[in-house]
Amino acid sequence: MNLVPVTRSRFAAKPGHGLNGVEITGKENSVPCFTAFFTSGIRRTFQATEPITADVAYLDRIVGRYYSEELDRTREIVRRKNNLFIQSLKMGSRRMKPLYRDGYRAKQVRFHITRDAEGEVDGFLVNTGRVLNLRFKKVR
Repeated sequence: MNLVPVTRSRFAAKPGHGLNGVEITGKENSVPCFTAFFTSGIRRTFQATEPITADVAYLDRIVGRYYSEELDRTREIVRRKNNLFIQSLKMGSRRMKPLYRDGYRAKQVRFHITRDAEGEVDGFLVNTGRVLNLRFKKVR
C-alpha cells in the first residue's frame, strides 16, 4: 500500500485498500502511535510495540499454570525449543505464534501476557470472537 504525504504528520492512502489515510498522532502513555482512518468511517489508533523476543529465558518466565476464576478452568503454557504452547484437556496443545512482545495467537485465539509492577508475568488475557479480556491468573 502506498501512502502519499499530505502534511508533515498526515498521509493519504491510494484508493482500493479500505483506508483513507493515517496520521502520526504523537505519543500515548509515552508510546509512539498513529491513527488510521478507514473508508468505513472507523478510526483506529495503533501503538508501537517492543520487538518479539524468542530468548529462552524470556519464554521460560511465561511458562506455567494459569487459572480463570470466571471459567473455573486451568491452562498450562509450556515451552518446546523456542516455541510456546498452550495446553488443556479439551483443546489439546496449540502453538502460540508471536504477534508482538507479550502478544500471541493460537488458531483464532489471541493472548496478551500481563505483568505486575515489577515486570513479572502474572497472567494473560484471552480475546476471541465475542470474548474480550478473559483473565487467567498465573498460579505457578
